[in-house]
Amino acid sequence: MSLVIFLPIGLANLCIRRHFSSRVEAAARSLLLAMLFLCVSTAVNESALGQVATPVNVPTWRYDNTEAGANTQETLLSPANVVSSSFGLLFSRSVDGYVYAQPLYISGLTMGDGLVHNVLFVATEHDSVYAFDADSNVGANAQPLWQISLLNPAYGAAPGATTVPSADVNTNDLVPEIGITSTPAINVAGNTMYVIAKTKESGGYVQRLHAINIITGAEQPNSPTIIQATAAGKGAGSSGGVIAFSPLWQLNRAALSYYNGIVYAGFGSHGDNGPWHGWLLAFDGTTLAQTGSICLSPSGSGAGVWESGAGMPIDNGGTAGRMFFSTGNGLNTLYPPFNPSVNLGDSVVEVSLASGSLAVTDAFTTFNQAALSGADRDLGSGGVLLLPDQTGSIPHILIQAGKEGRIVVLDRDNLGGYLPGGTSNTNALQDILGATTGIFSTPAYWNGNVYFWGNVDYPKAFSLTSGVLASTYSSEGTVKSGFPGGSFVISSNGTSNGIAWAVRQGNATSPELLYAFDATNLSRILYESDKQTRDNAGLANKFVVPVVTNGKVYLGARYQVDVFGLLNGEPVAAAPTVTPNGGVFDPPQLVSLSTLTPSANIYYTLDGTVPTTASNVYTSPISVTIGTTIRAMASATNYLQSALTSATFSPSPFTPLPVFTPAGGTYASAQEVVLSDKDTSAAIYYTLDGSTPTTSSPVYTGAIQVQANTTVSALAVDPALKTNHAVTAAYVIQSGGSNIDFGSGFAIPTGLTFNGTAINANDTSLQLTNGGTNQAASAFYNQPIDVRVFTTDFVFQLINAYADGFTFTIQNQRATALGSVGPALGYGRGIPTSVAVKFDFYNNIGEGSDSTGFYTNGAMPELPAVDMTASGVILKSGNIIQAHLTYDGTTLTLTLTDIVAAKTFTYSQAINIPQIVGGNTAYVGFTGGAGTITSTQKILTWTYSTPATAPAPAPPTFSPAGGSYLSTQSVVLSDTSSGAVIYYTTDGTTPTTSSAVYSSPIVVNAATTTMLEAIAVAPGGSQSAIATATYVISAGTATPTFSPAPGTYTSAQSITLSDATPGSIIYYTTDGTLPTTSSSAYSGPIPVGSTEMIQAMAIAPGLSASSVSSCGYTISAVTEVINFPSGFAGAGSSFSFNGVGTLNGSMLQVMTASQKSSRSSIWFNRAVNTATFTTDFDFQILNGVADGWTFTIQNKGLSAIGPTGSGLGYGGGTAGIGNSLAIKFDIHNNSGEGTNSTGFYTGGALPTIPAIDLTPSNIVLISGHVIHSHVTYDGTILTLLLTDATTSASFTATYAVNLASVVGSTAYVGFTAGTGASTMNVNILDWTYHN
Repeated sequence: MSLVIFLPIGLANLCIRRHFSSRVEAAARSLLLAMLFLCVSTAVNESALGQVATPVNVPTWRYDNTEAGANTQETLLSPANVVSSSFGLLFSRSVDGYVYAQPLYISGLTMGDGLVHNVLFVATEHDSVYAFDADSNVGANAQPLWQISLLNPAYGAAPGATTVPSADVNTNDLVPEIGITSTPAINVAGNTMYVIAKTKESGGYVQRLHAINIITGAEQPNSPTIIQATAAGKGAGSSGGVIAFSPLWQLNRAALSYYNGIVYAGFGSHGDNGPWHGWLLAFDGTTLAQTGSICLSPSGSGAGVWESGAGMPIDNGGTAGRMFFSTGNGLNTLYPPFNPSVNLGDSVVEVSLASGSLAVTDAFTTFNQAALSGADRDLGSGGVLLLPDQTGSIPHILIQAGKEGRIVVLDRDNLGGYLPGGTSNTNALQDILGATTGIFSTPAYWNGNVYFWGNVDYPKAFSLTSGVLASTYSSEGTVKSGFPGGSFVISSNGTSNGIAWAVRQGNATSPELLYAFDATNLSRILYESDKQTRDNAGLANKFVVPVVTNGKVYLGARYQVDVFGLLNGEPVAAAPTVTPNGGVFDPPQLVSLSTLTPSANIYYTLDGTVPTTASNVYTSPISVTIGTTIRAMASATNYLQSALTSATFSPSPFTPLPVFTPAGGTYASAQEVVLSDKDTSAAIYYTLDGSTPTTSSPVYTGAIQVQANTTVSALAVDPALKTNHAVTAAYVIQSGGSNIDFGSGFAIPTGLTFNGTAINANDTSLQLTNGGTNQAASAFYNQPIDVRVFTTDFVFQLINAYADGFTFTIQNQRATALGSVGPALGYGRGIPTSVAVKFDFYNNIGEGSDSTGFYTNGAMPELPAVDMTASGVILKSGNIIQAHLTYDGTTLTLTLTDIVAAKTFTYSQAINIPQIVGGNTAYVGFTGGAGTITSTQKILTWTYSTPATAPAPAPPTFSPAGGSYLSTQSVVLSDTSSGAVIYYTTDGTTPTTSSAVYSSPIVVNAATTTMLEAIAVAPGGSQSAIATATYVISAGTATPTFSPAPGTYTSAQSITLSDATPGSIIYYTTDGTLPTTSSSAYSGPIPVGSTEMIQAMAIAPGLSASSVSSCGYTISAVTEVINFPSGFAGAGSSFSFNGVGTLNGSMLQVMTASQKSSRSSIWFNRAVNTATFTTDFDFQILNGVADGWTFTIQNKGLSAIGPTGSGLGYGGGTAGIGNSLAIKFDIHNNSGEGTNSTGFYTGGALPTIPAIDLTPSNIVLISGHVIHSHVTYDGTILTLLLTDATTSASFTATYAVNLASVVGSTAYVGFTAGTGASTMNVNILDWTYHN
C-alpha cells in the first residue's frame, strides 16, 4: 500500500523559504510539486510525524495589543514533550547589558545577508539593539545579523554620550546603568521598530524615540526625535504654572504600544525620586511628531505609569480604539470631568485614541487610594488584563491588581469612577481581597482561566465563567515565588496542550528559573530549568516575561538572552574544566581548558561576559597576568552547547615564593639545589642553618651544594610587591631507609621541635598538654622523612583525661606547625598539606568520647569519626595503649592495643599520603589540644622506620569485614601483592611466619567472638603490617524492622514488621509500654491513623530475645505546621518564651532595646518534621547596634536558651544549645564577622565566624526595613533567601547539612537573640512553616 501525503501550498512555500535564500526563491517555487516530498520530510524530521512549529510574530509585549499573554498557535511544544529529558537550554546569545525589555520576534525576514531568517530583537540597558537569528547560533549565525548602539552620533547622540549611571537617579532599581528599559514595539508592515533610549550627554540627560529599520538596523527617515512635553499645572517641579517633562527623573518602564500608525509611551519614576509625574505621550509612527500628551498629576506628583514593565493594552472600543493602564502612588482628585487639571493616582485609566490624540474618557480609583498612596502600596505595580468578550450583560471586562493584592474586575464600558471611603470597591464588578499576595506583574488569560503569580506566593489559576471571576483559585502550584512574583504567558494549540510559562527570579548571583506548568493544573510542574545544570539561564532580572513561539522559549537576562527548546535527542556537550580553577595566583598563570566531549570546540571570554560561538576559540593554555574571570562553554556537532564554566583569577599582591629544585626530601647522595622565582625581578636571599633569611642574608647567585643534612630557607623580595614569607626545604642525605628512634623515651629529645605547651617531661615522656585549659601543642621531628612506606609505633597514656585529644600528624609546612586549641586537637585550623590520625576522647559535635579518624589539610578533626567503644579500647581509661601505624603506599592502617585490658582496635583507610602532603618526605610528629576541660596527654615512646629495600606488601584484607553477625561466617583472606604468603592467627596473638598459612576460608562459628590477625610476606621476605578483624557472631534474634520508616505522613499508614531470623515471632505494643512475650503477636500490617508509637521485639527458638525496636508515626493531613501569615495576635499559647522574649501585640519580640546583656528564645510549642521543609518569616531590626539573633532548629527542649552578647542567645561553648542548627543575623563585629553578616552554625557553636558578609548584596540588617526570609531544606541543602521589601535587594546562601544527624527527624523551631553592652529591637512580624 502506498502512502500519499498532500501538503497545503502555504506550508510548501514555508518549507521552500526555510531551505532556500530569496535569490533562488522564484526558481524554487517553479519546483513546488517536486519539493512536496522534501517538505513532508522536513515536517516529519521536525516533529516525528507530529505538528510542525508555527512561527507566531511577537511585535509587542505579550504578543499583541490585547496583551492577554496567550499564544494559541504553538503547535510544537506540549505537556508531553516539555520535560527535562526532551526540552532544555539550546544556546545563549551574549549582549552588552542587562535585558529588561522583553525580546521581540518576527518570522521570515529577508535580512542584509540575502537569506530568510526568523529574527529575535533584543534591547539592552547599554542602549544597544541586536538582531539575532532566532533559531541558530552557529556558522554565519554566530554573529548578530546586525547590532547598533544608540550612543553613537549616527543615531542622534552627542559625541561622548553614555548611558545614565544608576547613582544619578539615587536608586538601585535599575543597575548598573539605565539605557533602554521598556519593551519596544514593531510595525511589522513598515519593518520599523520603535524604541526609547535614555542617555547622558555633556552632563545633561536626553530621552529619544528611535524608529529603526528591522532589516538593516538603520534609522528610518525623521528618526530620532527628542522626547519633550509640557502641561499646565502647579505640581512638583513646576515653574510659572507649567510642568515640563524631565528626561532625568522620568522613566519609560511600561512597554511601548503601536496602534493605527501611532506610537504610545507611558512614563513613571526612578524610585519615586525627583520632581516627577506620570506621563502618557503619543507620536506619529512616520514623522515621529508628537500627537498628544497627558500629565497625570498636574496638581501634585506621582501617578506614574510603570506596571512592572507591562504594556498598555488596547481594544477597539470608542470611536477609534481605547487604551487602558494603571497608575501608581500620587495625588488623586475627584472626577469627572476629566479636564487637564485632574490627578489620577492609583487608578485604572481609559484613554481615547481618536485621531492619534490622547483624551482621558473614564477611570476607576480604588476606595482606599489615599491609604495605599501613603503606604507605597500603589495600584500601578500591576498591569491591566483585557479579557475577550464575555457572555452576559457586561461583555467587555478587565482585571487588575496591585501591591495590596486586591483583585478588581471592571466593566471597560463603565470603569466605575472613584468612591472614597467604605471597606471595599462597590464601584467594581468584583472586589476580591486575600486571594493572592501583592502583584508586581500582569495576570494572563487562557481558556476560561486567569493566571496570577504574586509576590512571595504560589502560582494560582482562577476560573472565569460568563464574566465572573471565581473568588478562590481552582488550581495552585507548589513553587513559592520570591520578589517580585511573575507574569505568566500561556502557549497552546487552540484549547489543548496548554502550558503556563513564567520566570522565578533568584538572587543577584543566581540564574533566573524558567518554569513550565500544566495550564490545566498548576500543581503539575512540567519543567524547571534549575533541575539540571545544563539548563542554567543567565542571572536574573526583575519582571522577566518569557517569549514562546515557533517551538522555542526566549528569556532576557543579564548580559545574555537564553533560548530553550526541544533537544531532539541531542546530547549536551560536557562543560569545560578550568585548570587551575581560579583563585589567587602568582603571575603569569597558565590556564588550561578541556572538555570530555570529543571534537568539541571550547569558546571563552576573559571579561566575564557569556561566551558564544562568536567568542575566542581555545587552542592553547591562556596566560593570565591580571585579575580575570574566564567563562567558557563547549560546542560540538550533533551536541547541544554545554553549561557554562566560570573561574576568577586574582593576582597575588605578594612576591611569588621561591622554588627549590630538587624539592626538599631524603636523598641517597649529595644534591645541587637551584633556587628560582616566577618574578624575574625578585632577588632571593637564603640561609643554610634553618634561620629565617632577611635582606641581610646571602643573595642567591648560583646552585647550592648540599652534601649533608641541611635546611635551606629562602626569601624573595621585589620592591614593587609586598614581601611574602620565607620558605624552607630540608634535605636529608642518607642511604637506605630512614628512622626515628625514641624507643627509650624522650629524656634526650635531640631532633625534635616543641611547640605550644609540648615539652619533654621529667618522666622522659613527650608531654603535649599538662592539665591546663585552652592549650594547643605539637612536637615534630626536625627533618622531613620518607613517608612513601613506613611503620611507626608509639605508646601513650592519657591522665585525668576529660578533653580533648591528640593526633599523629604528617605534614609539609614546617617543624613549628601548630593548629588550634580544644576540638582542633592542636591540628585543625592550622596545618594544611597534612594527614592526621586522631585520638579523641571528648564529644564536641557528635564524634563521641572514644573515637579515631583520619583527616587531611587541617580539617577540624571531629566528624566523620570512628567510635572505638565497642572494641574495649577506651582512650581515657588511663591505661597504657600501644599504637601501631603502617602505610604500604596505598592504605594507612591503625592498630591500638590496650596493654592493661588486653583489648585491640583496628581501622584502615586508603589514602595517597605523598600526594596530599605534596612530596615523598614530610615532617612527622604529634599534636594535642584541650579547651575549657583538660587532660594530661603523654607519648611515652616512639619509633618510626621506612624500608631500605622494596616496599612491604599490602596488609591482607578480610571478606566479609570484621563486625557483628547473626550467623556463622566464612572469612576469606586476600592480598594484592603478587606472590605474597598470608599467615594468620585466631587467638589474638601476633602472627609470624611460624603461624598458620592461609589456604581456604576460615569458619567463625555462632555465639563466639573471634579476632583474626594476619600478615602478608613477600617472596623477598619483606612483611606487611598486621591486619586485624574482630567477628562477633550473635546468638540472639535479629531486631525487627519497620516499613514504611518512622516519620510524619499526611495519610493513614499500614505498618509492616519483619525479622531476619528464621522462625522468629514478633511481639509488639502501641501504647508506649515495652513489649514482652505476653504482648500482641504480629500477624499482619498494623493500621496507624494518628500519632502512634510502635515498639517491637522478636524471639526465635533456641535464641535469646532481640533488643526492642521503637518507631514513632505522626499522621497529619495538614502540611502547614506553623501558620501565622498575618502576625501573632492572640497566639501566645502556641509558643514558649524564655529570657526576655515576649509577644508584643501581633509581633514576636525577640529582643527590645531596653535590655542590655540579655538573651531570649521563643519556640513553637510543638516539634515539627525537619526532613524537608519551607519556612518564611518577615523581620525588622530597629535601633540596631548589637548583637544579633538567630532562627534555630533544636532538639534540647522548649526551655533551651544560649548565652548573651555574641552568643546571640544560641551558642558558645558548653552554654550553647546542643543538637541544633542556627542561621544567624548579626549586626555587631565581635570576632571579625563584621556588622552585617549571616552564617550557619551547628551544635551550639559560637555564632561569630565563619560568617558571610551581606553588604555586597545591599541587604542591610540595621536599615530598619522589613526583610523577608525564605528558608528551604530539600534533605541535603539548606537555602536562605533574604529580600528587602523596601529596596528589593536580595541575597542567597546555601549550606549542605544532614539535619537528621544534627537535630533528628523532628525538632523545635524558633528564634533566639542576645545583647551585650549595646542593644537592639528585633521583631518577627509573621511566620509560616510547612513540609
